[in-house]
Amino acid sequence: MPDRPRRSPATWSLLLLTAALTALPLVSLLRSALVLTGAVDLAPGTAARSRAGLAGIYGEDALRNAEGVAALLVTGPATVVGLLVLVGLVTWRGWAREAALGVFGLTGTLLCLLSLVGLSEQAPNAVLGLVGGLLLLVAAGLAVSPPVAGDFDRTRIADEVRERVRRQQERQSRAPGLQP
Repeated sequence: MPDRPRRSPATWSLLLLTAALTALPLVSLLRSALVLTGAVDLAPGTAARSRAGLAGIYGEDALRNAEGVAALLVTGPATVVGLLVLVGLVTWRGWAREAALGVFGLTGTLLCLLSLVGLSEQAPNAVLGLVGGLLLLVAAGLAVSPPVAGDFDRTRIADEVRERVRRQQERQSRAPGLQP
């Protein structure tokens, strides 16, 4: 009997999509950390083009610090949560499916709504935000799809059976003359 049930194509798709969606904030976090430390220079004129002055951020150093704070407060936690969900899904944790639904579903819904507002105002990156939001919603949908739910249920049942057999063998080893 195999140690774990095989993963369905839907579960593999969920794992790959979760890995990709986790890699995006991770790369952004690393880039922001490099910008904050000065290892990567900001392009000339970035502060003027970014309209950061509207938020009271003037100059390259202030923009560098603002990017670091944004990475610490937004991108960092998003990366940690994505990694936790990914590790939970890979290791068949029961909570991971619900976490993927909650995290990806809520984030995807909010991102789609904000991107639709951006589209109405012709924001330059609104389409990219809408695509990202839709991908998050696809991941949330995959997390609750019947094939993925079946994979996790079969794994849970296999774990319960394995534990029951282990306990039975343990009882038999303590009392070799008695049959269960």
